[in-house]
Amino acid sequence: MATTFHPFPRLPLELRAHIWQLTIQPQTIKITIPKPSTPVPPVLQACVESRSELVRAGYTKTCIEPIIGPTLNLDPPAGEDYHPQYVWANWEIDTLDIGLVNFDGENYGFARYAAVAPLVRHLRFSIPEALWSFERRQGDKGDLGVFEKVREITVFCRPAGGLASEYYDRFWPCGPENVVVVEEHHGGERAERGLLELRARDRLALSNQRYRADGPETRWRPRNVRRRGGAEGAV
Repeated sequence: MATTFHPFPRLPLELRAHIWQLTIQPQTIKITIPKPSTPVPPVLQACVESRSELVRAGYTKTCIEPIIGPTLNLDPPAGEDYHPQYVWANWEIDTLDIGLVNFDGENYGFARYAAVAPLVRHLRFSIPEALWSFERRQGDKGDLGVFEKVREITVFCRPAGGLASEYYDRFWPCGPENVVVVEEHHGGERAERGLLELRARDRLALSNQRYRADGPETRWRPRNVRRRGGAEGAV
């Protein structure tokens, strides 16, 4: 079966432009060393017209040398010459996946992405710890703020009971309501929840722990209800 629509060049320009834009799909930009693993979207390489339309729609060629280049003292593999790396991305819809974030050493953490951070609207990363530990770390260092224009963050982390308090919400540049937490359990199972949902879960778990520790007499009661002869009744 033929897959080439030969009359396409004879279509009106407005229709061709609309067709090119219909090919736009969100992608995940994965940063790997020494080369990025995200290929150039095929439509950008189809012809001059398709590239022009996608650039008009928001695609840009971004140099990620400040991320993986020699300015970070990251040497290329032995026997390989270093060349600046580029990715084609539409940052309004694409997600930057920076993988595992290591906080040990001078060239780690989020500050190393400062050059590209202002472009990023959707961010994904993983941490080698529980979320409460990460939130408290951000309270001390706070370099996640380099992604000042990010709208949504997805965090992969270890499962652990308890979260840091709402005090640390201000260290999420997109706001806690736009943070998705994926807890990775042993065996490959994953549990995905919003950060606010996790906070509500942990508040309920803490309340239940106090109830079991202190007994039913300490549970909360409405102000207009009191005990009368061992029974509850309205005042």
